[in-house]
Amino acid sequence: MSGTGLETVFTEDELASSTDLVDCRQENSNTQSGSTTASLGHTTVDFHFEEDYSEGETILDGNVTVSGKERHLQLKSKGLKLTSCKSEKKDKQEVLFLVWRDIIQVEKESKDSEQQEQTTFLLHHINRRSNSVLRLETVKIEDFGGHGEKWINIIYDQCHKVRGRPHKLFVLINPIGGAGKGRQIYLKSVAPLLALAEIQTTVLTTEKSKHALEIGETHDFSLYDGIVIVGGDGLYQELLQGYTIQIQKRSGVNYHSSEAEFAKPNIPIGIIPAGTGNGVSGWVNGTIDIETAVLNIIRGENRRAEIFTVHSREKFVCISALVFGYGMFSDMIKRTDELRWMKKARYPYAAAVTLFKKKRVFKCELTYRLRKDLTSTDPCNNSTENKLDPDKQEQNHNSDWITYTKSNNRYCGIFSFACDAVDLEDRCVINPFGSHVQLGIDTGCGQIALLKSLIKFSTGKKAPSTTPQNLDFISNVTAFRIKLLRDDTETDDSVSGARAKARELENLLDIDGEVVYVENPEMEVRLHVSFVPLYGCIRMNRTEVANGK
Repeated sequence: MSGTGLETVFTEDELASSTDLVDCRQENSNTQSGSTTASLGHTTVDFHFEEDYSEGETILDGNVTVSGKERHLQLKSKGLKLTSCKSEKKDKQEVLFLVWRDIIQVEKESKDSEQQEQTTFLLHHINRRSNSVLRLETVKIEDFGGHGEKWINIIYDQCHKVRGRPHKLFVLINPIGGAGKGRQIYLKSVAPLLALAEIQTTVLTTEKSKHALEIGETHDFSLYDGIVIVGGDGLYQELLQGYTIQIQKRSGVNYHSSEAEFAKPNIPIGIIPAGTGNGVSGWVNGTIDIETAVLNIIRGENRRAEIFTVHSREKFVCISALVFGYGMFSDMIKRTDELRWMKKARYPYAAAVTLFKKKRVFKCELTYRLRKDLTSTDPCNNSTENKLDPDKQEQNHNSDWITYTKSNNRYCGIFSFACDAVDLEDRCVINPFGSHVQLGIDTGCGQIALLKSLIKFSTGKKAPSTTPQNLDFISNVTAFRIKLLRDDTETDDSVSGARAKARELENLLDIDGEVVYVENPEMEVRLHVSFVPLYGCIRMNRTEVANGK
């Protein structure tokens, strides 16, 4: 499993024992099955776009037996079709059609006696359940028609040559994130499925703070078809930031310039939700479910998601792949950072404390840019096939900088998620593959009203026609700037203890649920659309997109 100079974190015995698919299924069914709520609470249950189920030309067909019943099996150019041989109306409805992308593996069943006349093989495929959940299912098929191993050879060749399906993955595990079960999750729920799909892996665990950032900056990922992280939003953000910096250096891009056109990663990333916060995994998979995330990686389908870059006085600060927050939001995240011993409980606890605490008010200048055409990237289109570079479109369609004037420069919080909400008739759907975002501005909104608004946004509930008082949302934003207004005569020695603490908080950002320090609280946040390819590729029905606003 090494092959890249990295030492494998598991012994061969451990990996061999991890291929017990029964353990994998039990782990998921006991702890993950049916979960449709991300760390941000959103649901995207109708966000998977329907596959193209046109069957294509027939490659091979014949009669087989499944569960003691005779069935007609057809191998088509676009998939596999299994139907009843009977003519009754009821039996005609018993049709199974699988596109090749949804077939994980086929293998010949071992027999005690080699004298058997029939060929028996196991078909491992993906079953799509409600609420975006995917599950591995196995069909046992017996052939008496003389095709023998032709079935196995054709199915194997077709499913393994699917475009984008990975054959070699780099896996990074955070062993202490979330409930501290990253290693166990990989062994029981991830490795067995990857092994079944015959995907080679190089596995590494993080060993220190910011280790993922270091790996992202220095490791040669060109040897792999994809990158998998077993952890949460923090691990994903660190690895992506390091990898993005590596790409900019290699491409000669001055990434410290906020106006730089960043070179984009081309290697897809998959996120196994094993962290404290798993928002991005929930966005791209439609659910926080380990098996679903693994199966989406094996399927190989990916789309480019948007991200933020954060600069301060022409110096690169960080990347944000989930949420940028300042003011009340960074204050709350600082509290959670001090309560890491509480693990996942620290987030609701800190939120509850925030509800009963007076908000800190800060003065700043807020400016933003809008997308002129107000048209988001069509979520139904495959971003890898876009004819125009969205970044170049963005440069042509951005407005001039607009100054926010409704607050007299007094704010309690400024925030934005790296996604857009597609407004449908009965709900809003999270779209991380768009071309603009919403900018949230809190100028003194009640804590409970603010919390309710955030929950409605993140759960996909239809937003009310009016927002709470002192809470504003600006749509179609592509960039924004925050410049803190301080008294130049102030020093830490000349102000009260309370003001000194406030000055300290003014240098903190909430980046994807982690605290980030900036030396000068003068930031520019820029949206990069269609930036990082992510496994999962959740999509809406085309009709819903057409009817969406």
